[in-house]
Amino acid sequence: GSVSLTLFFFYYMMRDDDAFSGVSGVDGTGYVVGGAGMTVMTDGEIVMTPIHTGLGLRLGANAGYLRFAPTQSWLPF
Repeated sequence: GSVSLTLFFFYYMMRDDDAFSGVSGVDGTGYVVGGAGMTVMTDGEIVMTPIHTGLGLRLGANAGYLRFAPTQSWLPF
């Protein structure tokens, strides 16, 4: 198990609405007591880098898709 905090950095974003697109990427994280990880994701125009910090025991790799929406939704896609 683990406890984590994620901070998002956006690069090359000209308008706020540019964040409302889908990006894909690959992530790998590993820590025993505490650590940090970074993922670089892009949609071809903007670059987003989520920075993860956490405590606990974790080892893993993920391939995923991330999408921000202007309104709250429970649907993942």
